[in-house]
Amino acid sequence: MNSLRIACLALAVAAASSVSADASAAESTEREWTQGAASACAAFAPTQQIRTSATGVRNAGTSTFYVACGMPGDYNGHMDGGATQTDIVAINRGDAPVKVSCTLRPGYVEGNATSQGAFPQSYTLEAGEQHWFEFNSEDILGDGRIANPNFTCTLPPNVEITHMNRYYYEDVGT
Repeated sequence: MNSLRIACLALAVAAASSVSADASAAESTEREWTQGAASACAAFAPTQQIRTSATGVRNAGTSTFYVACGMPGDYNGHMDGGATQTDIVAINRGDAPVKVSCTLRPGYVEGNATSQGAFPQSYTLEAGEQHWFEFNSEDILGDGRIANPNFTCTLPPNVEITHMNRYYYEDVGT
């Protein structure tokens, strides 16, 4: 009886592994990677005014500071993993409107290059308002993808960067 079970199991395994080419074709699926600001952002200059917590990175001081934030990504923006869109999210935890500016710097500087692309956006946040600074790869790079999303943002008093997202497609088997 054992040899019959083994033979049936072997037949089932063989049948499962001989999937047709159509059934094993890759399907492109949209993915989203979210990175909390607490682990991805740092002030340009050392200061006790920038507070890192579970909700993000907040300016608890009275002066505007710059923060740099970076996300992991595909080093080759034309392959799976390169983002079709990326965003960074800020919230005004104060009681007055403030202007926040964020600049996307996709990829990183490599070899003899001295700079990377810079795509700035500015927005005035009302008290308590949250805003997504969205960057679409088609708008800024044409047919390319955003390899490693890096951001530089002004952080006025009481403004917090909460998180960043990158949206990409990945081929997965069906």
